[in-house]
Parts: sequence; structure tokens; C-alpha cells
Amino acid sequence: MSYKITIADIAKQANVSVATVSRVYNHKSMVSEETKAKVQKAMLDLGLELDDIIMRGADAPSKKILINIPTLSNPYYNEIVKGARDVGAKRGYFVLINSQHLNTNFESFIYMVKHIDIDGVVTLNALSNESVDKLSSVLPLVQCSEFCEDRPELSYVGIDNLSATHKVMDHLFSMGRKRIALISGPGRYKYSKDRRTGYFEALKENGLRINEDWILQIPDIDYKLAYSACISLFNSDNRPDAVYALSDVFALAAIKAAETVGLNVPDDVIVSGFDDIDFTGYTTPSITTVRQPSYQLGYLSAEILIDKIEKKNTSVQHIILDTELIVRESTFVKKQKEEI
Repeated sequence: MSYKITIADIAKQANVSVATVSRVYNHKSMVSEETKAKVQKAMLDLGLELDDIIMRGADAPSKKILINIPTLSNPYYNEIVKGARDVGAKRGYFVLINSQHLNTNFESFIYMVKHIDIDGVVTLNALSNESVDKLSSVLPLVQCSEFCEDRPELSYVGIDNLSATHKVMDHLFSMGRKRIALISGPGRYKYSKDRRTGYFEALKENGLRINEDWILQIPDIDYKLAYSACISLFNSDNRPDAVYALSDVFALAAIKAAETVGLNVPDDVIVSGFDDIDFTGYTTPSITTVRQPSYQLGYLSAEILIDKIEKKNTSVQHIILDTELIVRESTFVKKQKEEI
């Protein structure tokens, strides 16, 4: 038996008033983005049918797209969501945000999108071919950031993670460092696999062997887990003199761990991250990183999806956007500063 969610249920889940939920559905300008996000998340967390009372109680938009992200804790997704929301506002679509790993909760996700009348989905999750087949058979689908290269019939927007990794590694080598550690992310993601492959390729091209002790596999984008792993890494007798972190969250953890054990960044160890999320330019030291066009990833993905929904462009689109290496203090050693 399905549970009929009322507007009061959503208000309770979001810890806001019923009037606030109503204002969110009516797109009132006095509702903050943070409050909107809380209400949207509460609705999706409840995950079942929406009672007609919700539609009667507020003038809800009839056109809705869903942005599916793996987690709310990774700030990398913020700008992607913002880009998608801006397209939704321009094209008259309500943009819902859902955070869950689809391969483990797939059936409940399919049930949810059917019962809240979603028109299409942009997903940033790593999906199996079976999940892609089922989801794309239910409603229009666009993959963003994470995509299946062996499925040319599917539209996607992403970056070249291999090329971006070579930019980072070339920079670390140019700083005279050869003992380079890798802080790798969840192995299920394409970005993690590609950046790891790029790291191995760069070592091989420079005649360097792979040291398994310098490869940290972190199961999630989690600062505390990365910090603990880096403490052990920097306390070892055979420690690296450079770190390539596959996320800026990991890069920050590496810098703080180095400081904890008495190492100086960048003199003793240099650190590069990936994503260029907000804090990277304001930490001490500021963090060298790869700038992803995150806003454009979300914007283009949502635009392609809405075109598919409205049948304005039925052609499959594969878009790979450029990245940029942003060099900051975390890899800028004193010797180079003095020579300038």
C-alpha cells in the first residue's frame, strides 16, 4: 500500500512551516535557495506518491526535471545544480534535487520519478548498463560528468579526465618532484578510474615505478577519512614529496595532515587538487587545482534534457568541455618564488 504524502508531511520532514512549503511550490521570491533545497530534499527523501492535496494547496509547476547527484556533502555539485536550475527557470521547469546512489536504490528511484511525474532526469551517478537501459526506457535521460562511453546512443556532457590529470602531473614534475602520491576516490566512478589511469600513465612516461604505498583509496569524498589516511602517509619513513588529490576535499585534507605532522606545504610536500571548488583560493596555502566548468556542465545537461523532452533536438549529443590548471601556493615552492 502506497503512502500518500501531504504538504504537512513535507513541512515536518523539512522542519519548516506548511506556509513555507506552499511558498516554495508557488516560487515566491521571499524563500531562500537554502529553504527551497530543504523542502525539495524533504519531498524526495519521503520518496513516494504526492497527494492531490499538494497540488491543490499550491500552484505547483506542471513541468519538472530531476537532477540526481550521489551526495549532498561534496561541494563540487553545487555549481552544476545552479547551472541546471538557471536553465529550468529560463525554460519554465521546476528543478528537483535528489541525492542517492542509484545502483543500490534503483527500484525506489524509478518508483519515485514515476509518482511525482518527473519529465526527465540528469544524473551524475555511476550507472550500470542495466540501470541506464531501464532509466532511459522510463523517461528522457542525460548523463553529466559521469557517462557511459560505450553507449553512443546516450547524450552526455563531461570533461576529459585523462588529459586534465596529465596537466597536473606535468606540473608536479616541473616542480622537480618525482615521489608523487595519489589520493584516489570511490572506484565506481568514471572520473576516479580515468584520473587514476592518467596518474599511472604519467609515471610510466617519466620512467617512474608505481609505489602502492603512495596510493590512497578513499571510499567516499570524505575529509576525515582522507585526513587520517594522509597522517599515516606522511608519518611513514618512505613519504612522498608531492600529492595528486582527485578532489579538492582530499587536497585540503592532505595539506592539514602535512601541517599536523610538521611538514611545510609547499616546501616539504606539494599538493594539487581537482574541481576548483570555492574554498581553494582562500585557504592557506591556496590550493593548486583543475578548474572544471561545473556551471556549464549543469547548464548544458539541463538544456539538452529539456530539448529532448520538448523534442526540439532529437539528435544525440556528446559534449566534452575544457579544463584549466590553476596554479596556486600549494605547489609554488620558495625556490621558484625567489627566481622570479
